[in-house]
Amino acid sequence: MRKLLLLLLGALVCLAPACAAKPYGYLYCHMSDRGEWTTFALSRDGLQWHDLNRGNEVYDTYALSRIEGGARDAFIARDGSGKGFVMVTTDMCVASSHKWDNYGIDLLTSPDLIHWKSVTFDFRKGPSIFADPHAKGFYNDYSAIHRVWAPQVIWVPSHRWSDGTRGAYFVYYSMLNSKEDKYDRLFYSWADRSFTRLTQPQLLIDWGYATIDADINYVEADKRWHMLVKKEGGHPGIFTTTSEELTGPWPKPDDTDYINFEGKKLCEGPSAFRIAGEDGWRVAYVEYSSNPHRYRICKADPTLSHFSDPEDIRGVEAPQHGSFLALNKKEYQRLENYWAQRSAETSQGCIRPGAQWLDTDGKPVNAHGGGLLSHNGQWYWFGEFKESDSNSAHVGISCYKSNDLVNWENCGIALRTSKEKGSEIEQGCIMERPKVVYNPRTRKFVMWFHLELKGHGYDAARSGVAVSDRPEGPYTFLRSDRVNAWCWPEGFSEEDKDSAWKASLSGHKAWSREWMEAVRKGAVLSRDYRTGQMARDMTLFVDDDGKAYHIYSSEDNLTLQIAELNSDFTAHTGRFCRVAPCGQNEAPALFKHDGKYWLITSGCTGWAPNKARMFSADSLFGQWKQWPSPCQGPDADITFGGQSTYVQPLPDGRYLFMADIWRPKHPIDGRYVWLPIDFTAGGTPVIKWREKWNITSTASDFVNASPQNYYGSITSK
Repeated sequence: MRKLLLLLLGALVCLAPACAAKPYGYLYCHMSDRGEWTTFALSRDGLQWHDLNRGNEVYDTYALSRIEGGARDAFIARDGSGKGFVMVTTDMCVASSHKWDNYGIDLLTSPDLIHWKSVTFDFRKGPSIFADPHAKGFYNDYSAIHRVWAPQVIWVPSHRWSDGTRGAYFVYYSMLNSKEDKYDRLFYSWADRSFTRLTQPQLLIDWGYATIDADINYVEADKRWHMLVKKEGGHPGIFTTTSEELTGPWPKPDDTDYINFEGKKLCEGPSAFRIAGEDGWRVAYVEYSSNPHRYRICKADPTLSHFSDPEDIRGVEAPQHGSFLALNKKEYQRLENYWAQRSAETSQGCIRPGAQWLDTDGKPVNAHGGGLLSHNGQWYWFGEFKESDSNSAHVGISCYKSNDLVNWENCGIALRTSKEKGSEIEQGCIMERPKVVYNPRTRKFVMWFHLELKGHGYDAARSGVAVSDRPEGPYTFLRSDRVNAWCWPEGFSEEDKDSAWKASLSGHKAWSREWMEAVRKGAVLSRDYRTGQMARDMTLFVDDDGKAYHIYSSEDNLTLQIAELNSDFTAHTGRFCRVAPCGQNEAPALFKHDGKYWLITSGCTGWAPNKARMFSADSLFGQWKQWPSPCQGPDADITFGGQSTYVQPLPDGRYLFMADIWRPKHPIDGRYVWLPIDFTAGGTPVIKWREKWNITSTASDFVNASPQNYYGSITSK
């Protein structure tokens, strides 16, 4: 009895901060039905809701969900102190994995519902990740865990740890081990007060059939714990069972009183909550047979039974599995004001590097590896259209337009991939780093991009070109090929050519002194002399005299080349030079300042960020000098987590540095880092980290904060 009283006291302590006084309003924390991220909605009365951040993510999902980069089934609660908040999510991204398996959960904490930290638990790693690694575990082989779904949490102050400390979170979830389970069952673990340590799973329920999506609440009317649960055996629906203790026993549910208002349509994801002034409960759930899914809320009596009067949730654009929390006035207004301010920032010219950027329709901007074009008072942003599960081009090159570089309107697809089998730009090819320039003589807009043929990996190393009569397109694809076949770099003497022909990489260990010398002499250059030079990461540059240039990573990404384009900007003239032979540079971004040419690049580390590099020259075909990285501030050694893509001169004389944060597990969620370039007294470019800055003002406040600090400090285990 004493244990039961302590458990009940724990429930009251947990609920007291939310329910002791009449709430000012309510928070609906949920997965979005538009994608696998967590979002919020607010309501003053618990009936009529409005989305925050236009239904988009309220923290950086990819950064905090370390296994798959997606978050589902968000459940939120107050922490043990009643002053902060905890959240648990299913770490899962079906859009990327294309399967309904997952391997762990994320535990999140926040002092204010705005700034979140996370610890991720990948159950496949076994006992070593848990707080009790030497305890007898439930499973023999954790590597076979294939599902850890819909975690929820209850604070229990009476729980006693082995060291004598008290207080723990009861974390419960469904799980499936493909080797040792026949069906999904409910398990529980204990998390410590910091919400960063978790004990090994223990079985909570096994009724002889699959059970998922449990929601447990303490009901004062009968002083028992009540569980709402989706059971896969027997009648479909959401059922209830009760217990005196959280850890059970939990008898099989009552098959005569259950949520089944939807006929043969299937339901899941129950979440019970109370509205001030009502004697009974409200129960929300997902009806997922319909498309789009319907999020329904019904009534229940004070004992959380006898369900009635279902209706669709009001005011939420894309509701899904989630949870509810009562808020006081300070909490409610702080949350609402924060997101209102974030929304207003775009109208005030504010840029937040690395944050999720929304277009004028409220959807994330999808223009990766891109560049800008200024034409007739409008800005145009071209980039790679990414999907959730692939870096290949299945759609094409996207275009957005803006008159202030902050508010971007989606203009659609400027250059589409082709459905024709064997086309150079067939769906599934690779189209990267598109750049567009305007040719005043032909009055054509010319697009160049790095192209790899479908099914050939990165072997083709071609450059594609397309033209349009309008900046936003549609663009007509002209052709693709390698660059400047049968041509030598400018200034290459007969002796240089002879050395290039004789240079060979065979017999030399990669990156040995002999191997590097062979590259510098032109071993790869001469290899590709007849077929044309390789061209991968690229940019375009139009000089003051109107001549255009194509800058690209060549010679197996070992050497940069700068090639002159013809007067139409649609082909090469044969004139080109090499920059930093054997320097292994990519991601070039070229600009000119006070008569000097500057080139920002990166090293070659795949999708992972590295330290930016910088070169300068007095002429494009002159001698290039290497400088230290221009980046300064937190994470400057990895270019603030990004990779250069373009530098855009602005009308007021400033320069805009553009970079991409790549997210290969979830390509569509890649982020953009745009920062102003400052110059030292000697004229050297400097790029300082700014958490946010105003592009309409020449005064840019430098905030010394983490480059991933766009929703507060972010950590992960």
